[in-house]
Amino acid sequence: MRHLIRRTAGAATCLLAVHAAAQADDALWARSQALLVKNKGLIAQNIATKVDTGGEPAIGEGRYETVLQRFDITGRPVRAAKDEATDNSSDYKASKLDMALANHFANNPEHLFENASDVTRLADQQVDGQTLAVFDVRAQHVLKRTLPVSMRVWVKPDSGAPVKADGMLEVPAPFGPRAPFKVRYTSDASGKALPAQVWLEYDYVIMGKRNHIKFDQTLSNWKQRP
Repeated sequence: MRHLIRRTAGAATCLLAVHAAAQADDALWARSQALLVKNKGLIAQNIATKVDTGGEPAIGEGRYETVLQRFDITGRPVRAAKDEATDNSSDYKASKLDMALANHFANNPEHLFENASDVTRLADQQVDGQTLAVFDVRAQHVLKRTLPVSMRVWVKPDSGAPVKADGMLEVPAPFGPRAPFKVRYTSDASGKALPAQVWLEYDYVIMGKRNHIKFDQTLSNWKQRP
């Protein structure tokens, strides 16, 4: 009987430990999201892009920069080429293929993606000499159509500050079918964690030929929305 009581008590202790760990995981994720919410109202004025189209269209490697010009009647940010020379460049034509991923993070630094769900805590990892908590997340990237997103997010276990997110967009034909992406965060002087770098790459088909495109985009000049 005493053995049964000890086993029962041990099982209860294990269940409590698991429950406490789950609560801690939930609390850390919630803390991370609460930290991002503090970015609400901020918007990156500039997005500098390095693009590699693999030679199709015939620009190969190129660069362009877009700037925030205004807000439309609904309050949506409107971005355009930095200057007339950029607007007329062949490099800038590739901007139509970037899936507005950098725009999303520049315009909405207060969250990762829409409808984040199925958040699962994974084993901690060492990244650049620091121990980071890792979460597996499912979400959506909302454009003209909704793209499913699967990603892993690395956060600091003490503050909950996001450090990076690596994932995959499920994209429709003639792209994809999957587009790997990476996001890197940096902390500003006030302690806010802001998206600083966005990478995206995927296959696409043009004139019957499959090719590969890569974007390396830097977000900067954060200001408060008017």
